Amino acid sequence: MADVMSGERPDRVVMGAHLPAGVARTAANVGYSAGALAEVMAAWVEQRLRIWSVRDLSAASGLNVHTVRMVVRDVVAAGHAARMPGAVSSFPGPYLYRLTPVGAQAWSDFRSDARLRRRPAKAESPTPRL
Repeated sequence: MADVMSGERPDRVVMGAHLPAGVARTAANVGYSAGALAEVMAAWVEQRLRIWSVRDLSAASGLNVHTVRMVVRDVVAAGHAARMPGAVSSFPGPYLYRLTPVGAQAWSDFRSDARLRRRPAKAESPTPRL
């Protein structure tokens, strides 16, 4: 099995998601690609003042909820986002997250690049045959 941290698999990037100790030992190859980080941050930067749940970010980026959760944990650990304690105090549901001023500054140049990257290429329309 390839060691992700040694760079044997360049298609996967372990950004250091904070997994629980019991899971971390069995999840040596768990990670997400730089493209996944780009998709989540593109969605986040487009509405940087919004308070997001992981499910909302997942729907906006088109990625699996578990992948988005790892990305969010890393962005929070880097200080670029913060969990909003008590944002919905009467609802024991998912945590809500918001970009910090540091995160907004760090990802501010990413907005224009992300929009270009997320646009699908236009398909050529087939020539009608008569």
